[in-house]
Amino acid sequence: MRKYILFVFVVSTFFACQNDESATNNNPDAKVTDAVPGQPGSGDAVAPQPTAPALPEALPPQNPLREEQEVWEEEGKPTTWAAAGFDDPLKFKAGFEKFRTDLVANDKKEEIAGLIRFPIKRVKTKEEFLNQYNMIFNEGTKAYIMASNVNQIYRNQLGAMIAGGKIWFTPANNEYGFQIVTIN
Repeated sequence: MRKYILFVFVVSTFFACQNDESATNNNPDAKVTDAVPGQPGSGDAVAPQPTAPALPEALPPQNPLREEQEVWEEEGKPTTWAAAGFDDPLKFKAGFEKFRTDLVANDKKEEIAGLIRFPIKRVKTKEEFLNQYNMIFNEGTKAYIMASNVNQIYRNQLGAMIAGGKIWFTPANNEYGFQIVTIN
């Protein structure tokens, strides 16, 4: 396998070098001399440099929430957002980013509790959750959430999950586009 990878690298490097040479010699009228740069009378001729193609005046804005990754932390490739029950994946992703960077990062436990569909494992009510918040959203759980890539949210017919199933989400008609249904 290593020999094959080395072979592919060598061949691609060879062709890349060939393309570079042809790109610099694209002007038949250009002359390259044995000039010494900076010396008077030496001509100071310089080999023509390839020019990059002009970029369009206005590039469309890139929306990082639209990108989907091909490499997943979980095993297997996820189902579609629709198969997981989410009609608006961009709303879910934007809501997840707000959940992650605002609610969790700032320990807004009342707002987090408002996203949970009770009962969940070990917690039956919102009051129990608020009392146990520091145990449930401990540093490890928060680290999982903060490290989660919004474009690598795993999905299946049960909903969406992060951190190998640590937290599960299902669709909801709220500003975040989801509710939390499981915290393991």
